[in-house]
Amino acid sequence: MSELTFAIPFYKDVELLRHTLDSVRAQSSPKWRCLVVDDRGPDTEAARSLVESYQDERMSFYQNESNLGLAGNWNQCLEKAETDLVCLLHADDELQTDYLESMLHLVQENPESSLYFTQAKIIDGQGKPTFSFVDFVKVFFRPKGEELKRLHGEEATRRLLRGNFIMCPTITYSRARLGSERFNARWKMVLDLEFYLRLLVKGHTLSGTPRAHYRYRRHESNQTVLLTENLSRFEEECALLDEYVAVCESKGWPHAAGIAKRKGVVFFNILFNVMKDLLAFRLSGVSRKVAFLRRHF
Repeated sequence: MSELTFAIPFYKDVELLRHTLDSVRAQSSPKWRCLVVDDRGPDTEAARSLVESYQDERMSFYQNESNLGLAGNWNQCLEKAETDLVCLLHADDELQTDYLESMLHLVQENPESSLYFTQAKIIDGQGKPTFSFVDFVKVFFRPKGEELKRLHGEEATRRLLRGNFIMCPTITYSRARLGSERFNARWKMVLDLEFYLRLLVKGHTLSGTPRAHYRYRRHESNQTVLLTENLSRFEEECALLDEYVAVCESKGWPHAAGIAKRKGVVFFNILFNVMKDLLAFRLSGVSRKVAFLRRHF
């Protein structure tokens, strides 16, 4: 049976990393390795000591020679892993105990795919279940049932352009299938969506399961929260969608190009955040988001 490497891109917060590593060791299948890749953050020595404290030969620690940034460290995780199957497990998230078992089964059923993903339960900073409207809405974008096991071509591209329903840290990658494809350091927020779209345009197949085998932590220092607040995530999303109008047209995919051109997912996400600002009387936030809508729509 194949082994899988949990390659963890790490920068800071050893306590959250501890919960992440505990969830790796709690897997129902023993067919794993774990590699923490430190990107020269403030907690390097504490993280190294934590990994060593488990005294588990399947677990190792690597420190980059210099700070590579988000995309660079994700790519480093893919490069340093010694198995074909790699999960870029985020250092503030947790796995369900059956994550590995589920992924190995999905790989066995769909050997032609380049990546495999699961759904996620949302937890807060204390690890307790929490509701996230943004994540709830993704349910309406993703394919149903057996369709989820083979995402390919224009239909899959159209679905992702409507709304990115793939939670990036839940993914297991097949390095053999990816070949030289890696994350683009140009992007901070949409590097995952750009990667999936690029793979689909090049003919790759993606596979997922409708069940949740991952726990995604949403908290105030979460990268997504920070980039949403300063609107940089929406600037990036608009830039990416504008580019994919031309990409889809060149592929002869007019329906996908139309979805990219309308940028509906960005428009409605901004409106949702305007409503949140209004309810919280954050008038400066409302003003910035309205100005954004005027610029892009």
